Amino acid sequence: MPNLVGIFPTRDVAELAVQGLLATAISPQSITLLSGEAGKSQVASLTTTDAERDGMGEAVGHWHGCRRSARPLVIANVDDPDLASVAKAVFERQGSEDIDQAFRMIPPAA
Repeated sequence: MPNLVGIFPTRDVAELAVQGLLATAISPQSITLLSGEAGKSQVASLTTTDAERDGMGEAVGHWHGCRRSARPLVIANVDDPDLASVAKAVFERQGSEDIDQAFRMIPPAA
C-alpha cells in the first residue's frame, strides 16, 4: 500500500495530525512529519535507517513541492487497509488538503 500523505496549512496543525495518529494503533516509527521549520538540533536528533519503505521517494518529492509553498506534510506508512482508513480519517479531521488540488496550487520552481 502506498504512503498516505497529509498536507497541512501550518506546522501546528500538522503536529496535531501526528498526535492524532499516535493515539491510534499506527506505529510511531511509521509516522513522519516533514516541515521546513525544523532547527538543526532537531534534525541532528532524528533517527535514520539504511533503507526506505516503498513510496518514500514519491512522498519526499511531494514534500519538495510543498516546501516551496511552506506547507508541512505528515506521512503515514501503513500496510493494513484498516489503519490506512484510520490515518485518512485523522488527516481529514485535521483539515488535510487534497494532494492533487494542493499540487495544482504550487507555483513552478524558478
